[in-house]
Amino acid sequence: MGILLGFEIPTGARVEVPVEGHYAVFGQTQLSGKTTAIEGLVYRADFRAVAFITKRGEGSFLTARVIPPFFSEPTNDPEQPLWRWVTSILEASQKRRLRFEESWIIRACEEPRHAKTLADVHSNINSLLAGEKSSTTKRGKVKWSLKPVTGINAGVYTSLKAYFDIVMPQLARLPYTTKLKLEPGLSVMDLREYSVEMQALVIRAVMEHVYLHERNVRVIVPEAWQFVPEHKGNPVKMACENLVRMGAADKNFLWLDSQDMAAVDKTMLRACSVVLCGVQRELHEIDRTMGSLFGAGGISARDVASLKIGQFFLALPGGEVRKVYTQPAWMDSELHAAAIARGEETIGSAKPMLKAFERERESEAHDALAERVRQLESQGISAAASPAQRQDTAATGAAGGNGTAATSSQQARANADGGSAAVPAIFHPAHLNGHDLDNIYEYIRDRAAKDPGVLELLLNRPELQIHVIRQKISTNGDTLRGQLALLISKKFFDKPQNGNAAFNELKRLGFPCAKPNVYRELDKLAQLGFVTKEDSGYQAVVGMHVHIEEA
Repeated sequence: MGILLGFEIPTGARVEVPVEGHYAVFGQTQLSGKTTAIEGLVYRADFRAVAFITKRGEGSFLTARVIPPFFSEPTNDPEQPLWRWVTSILEASQKRRLRFEESWIIRACEEPRHAKTLADVHSNINSLLAGEKSSTTKRGKVKWSLKPVTGINAGVYTSLKAYFDIVMPQLARLPYTTKLKLEPGLSVMDLREYSVEMQALVIRAVMEHVYLHERNVRVIVPEAWQFVPEHKGNPVKMACENLVRMGAADKNFLWLDSQDMAAVDKTMLRACSVVLCGVQRELHEIDRTMGSLFGAGGISARDVASLKIGQFFLALPGGEVRKVYTQPAWMDSELHAAAIARGEETIGSAKPMLKAFERERESEAHDALAERVRQLESQGISAAASPAQRQDTAATGAAGGNGTAATSSQQARANADGGSAAVPAIFHPAHLNGHDLDNIYEYIRDRAAKDPGVLELLLNRPELQIHVIRQKISTNGDTLRGQLALLISKKFFDKPQNGNAAFNELKRLGFPCAKPNVYRELDKLAQLGFVTKEDSGYQAVVGMHVHIEEA
């Protein structure tokens, strides 16, 4: 079973893509709909995904959960030692490939002290440039004796220092967490306030964590031409290598997102079994790219340049190529998406669905905020209090009168990791450790042994009872639902009819309405059990009783 991507143009046939595999999505920013296509795939899939927003004006995700940036120091993998990471981030900073400078970088990671973190490397570089005075221990031994570097050495270390002078202050003020918790669906880190160098370090840390500790996760790398470049290094590119080579064993996969393909590392591209190509404008570049990716698919540069927003050429494993309209996450009607693919509806016809979805999301966010306020107030914490006051109150409440409370550092760490109080306000099994679960199990076992009623409850075989309740709708002919009900009574839906046909019939009868509203109301009637959604449209349920009263 694959993931619904959308519907083929112009047939309207359903198009699914494999659940597993590395993906590449290309297209012109703001004109192709890359973000919407990726979000729709994750929204309809059964896995976790993490994406990053890296530049101002970038399209946002409507269904994503925003999480704090995650950072950890590079692991000292023998195959990828610290000096290789430093080389890659320096290449990303200088936008060129380093060759002869590697020996200086290795020295900066080893002298005058063996570096374990980026801060250690920064300290070493400063020592090499400034020279470190000799110091003598109590036993008369020289602790350090280092002369300032000069000439070409000074030039290389000055370049290294310039990079670290950019990154280290940002790293110090980055409100990052050292615990990465990915919920089902799409999680997003907003990195727009930080330099490209800092963004690369965060994306690298996330990819390495996923590779080492997670299962069934998709890491979506934005601006792949920048973070996974051809012919030069980047911290993200190094982490991609591990994920591409060995991530599939744990069902962890890489999704590349880029405006074009020319500057993206070809090793990563070749690993992508699913490729989506949206609208592009530079014809010669498109010709070269189409030839390398789609082969004899018969797709010309002009075909790609004429794509509309939401339309992509899809290359699947085995060489199959299809032109697809990708269904957005906010479009709740598959039939409407299929109608757009067939050309029966315009892409703009779905705007009311988008607005309705946005209103629904705003309402959910408002309800969640109100619930959080109620939780705080139930703990004796004023929602109008300052964050520090809320922390102090929560810590005092956590003490429970036993004279202990969460320390400020513990509280700050909880906030950085997504928490807001020392004790979770809502019970969840994830909040329990193994000892707690053992206690609960022993309590239930002992209670069952002492209480025959509980024991009988635990030993009773389950019995399934189903009460069928027939839905009943009372409506009038002045409403859209009432008009659709009249069409059902007139046997209009005895054979499958799509929303466009229903809209045209209502228009013929003189009833004013919007086409997206017809689709939405038919979907609601399907949920209530009055019609079913077939491949070719909506069909009335057999045996339904209709009673019409004339006014």
